[in-house]
Amino acid sequence: MPEIPGNNSVPGTGVPPGRQPVPPGLTGPGGPAGAGRQAGAAEDAAPRPLPTSKRFFGVHTDASIMARLAAMGVSPTLGNLRIAQQLLRYGQGLEPDLVSQVAQAWAQLGQGDPQRLEAVVALMARGLPITGPNLQAMTQLLAGGPLAHLLARLTMAVKAEGSPKLGPIGQRLNGLWQLGHLDRDLIGQLKDFRRLLGELREEVDRLGPADLSPELGAELGRFRDLAEAHKLLTSQHPGTLYTPFFIWQQQQPLPAELLLQEEGGGSEGVGSFLKLTLAVDTLTLGRVVVEFVAVRETLSLRLDVPDDKTRKRVEPRLVALRQRLGQRGYAVDQLTCRPDGAGRAVSTLLPVRRDLKKLARAQGVL
Repeated sequence: MPEIPGNNSVPGTGVPPGRQPVPPGLTGPGGPAGAGRQAGAAEDAAPRPLPTSKRFFGVHTDASIMARLAAMGVSPTLGNLRIAQQLLRYGQGLEPDLVSQVAQAWAQLGQGDPQRLEAVVALMARGLPITGPNLQAMTQLLAGGPLAHLLARLTMAVKAEGSPKLGPIGQRLNGLWQLGHLDRDLIGQLKDFRRLLGELREEVDRLGPADLSPELGAELGRFRDLAEAHKLLTSQHPGTLYTPFFIWQQQQPLPAELLLQEEGGGSEGVGSFLKLTLAVDTLTLGRVVVEFVAVRETLSLRLDVPDDKTRKRVEPRLVALRQRLGQRGYAVDQLTCRPDGAGRAVSTLLPVRRDLKKLARAQGVL
């Protein structure tokens, strides 16, 4: 097998310093038992259980992923490495046919753009059709920034245009900027966010290309693509209600999301539950995702924070939070805090996304 380079590798081996080279067919630090063992190796003396399927957990580096690709008969090229990384990032299995499908869609619709590659895998992970419009919408969601930033650029573009035809759009934008104040009724403001964003989308769709400058057309196109991505990801589950919004803090519109999901057989169904996910970018803690799950009279709550340092700051306050919820009549089953917020940094509508720079220290599915 040709030499496979790795990060901080021993020259000529493709493995990290102080670690024995991994024989072809192995992934992670040990890999499946019996594949490529070397006689006499002390670390292989004890028997290891075989994985129950082709998909098993392991620790990934560039070298181990490329070795796995080569063992499957897939050319260990840089392009295939990127495909494998994105598949692992979204918890998908590494299969030759799957890698080939992603490569074909990326070549035909993604034009070799790394951002479009992630969009292809994200669509596949959600079971959505990989079409040109869907890919464009998903790329905007992944790489276009939060809604508040997009609305700010759109507002400046509308003001620079100065056309009377843009009056209805300007009115909706001005209405949106009046929202997001914590000293007012937040529930009512969320309803206004949904209404104004829907009306803004309708006004944008009424405009023709002849009414727009190239700059304004580009900003309106980005807003349209983002709205289409939200619609695409929520249409799979009829019981889903999604509202992107922002909260003003120190004169900054901090991005936020509210996702409400109801599933099961109704109020009497054993499997019915209600899940509410609130994600907010904060000034002191970074992005915090709070997930409430209510099953009958029982409530479970989980906080996803950016890192372990933030988790240690939050955990001591969970006891007081449990007591406050109990005083309000909630029977709290589980109350936990995890340093997994970075995996949900783009949108709560997406599956958990692992950080590509940390794949070597993250567990994923092979």
